[in-house]
Amino acid sequence: MVNAFHLGSFVVLCSLVLIGDLSVRKVFNVLVVLGLVVQGVFLVWGDVGANGLVNQVEPAVTGLVVGFVLLLPLYAFRAMGAGDVKFFAVVGWWMGPAALLPVFVIASLMAAAHAIAVTMAGSIWALAARDIGQRLAAVLPMPAARRTATGTQRRRERRGIPYAAYMAAGAVGMLVWQS
Repeated sequence: MVNAFHLGSFVVLCSLVLIGDLSVRKVFNVLVVLGLVVQGVFLVWGDVGANGLVNQVEPAVTGLVVGFVLLLPLYAFRAMGAGDVKFFAVVGWWMGPAALLPVFVIASLMAAAHAIAVTMAGSIWALAARDIGQRLAAVLPMPAARRTATGTQRRRERRGIPYAAYMAAGAVGMLVWQS
């Protein structure tokens, strides 16, 4: 039962990050903190560990540090947002350092496909993505997401790749594959 709750908590966290990043191109800090706290509770509680999730402090801390340090240079060169870096650290906290490379590769392939599709399709994809993002933001349970979706002109015109969403999908995909 605890394993299912542990696994379910991670899948819900990844789903919320995926929806938030796809809809408003933002990883909310509340989700990052929630991910750290919930996994911390599982680690202290002594959970036996769901398949693919760490249940010991040492690999969790190692994954957290490695995940943060690996993507920090990309943030420094403005190739990635701070939310993406923080969420990758959270993925390392939950899954350990061994899962970071496969998650990164899966997310990078998905981001490359996204970039190619947007480049080839041009304005049609941009209009469709904006419409989907506005629809998702309208039904999100977080008021901050609604404010961000209707926020500044700069955020509305930003055309970034939702890398955290692809990391979330890759992490859940890894868990499914390992099961």
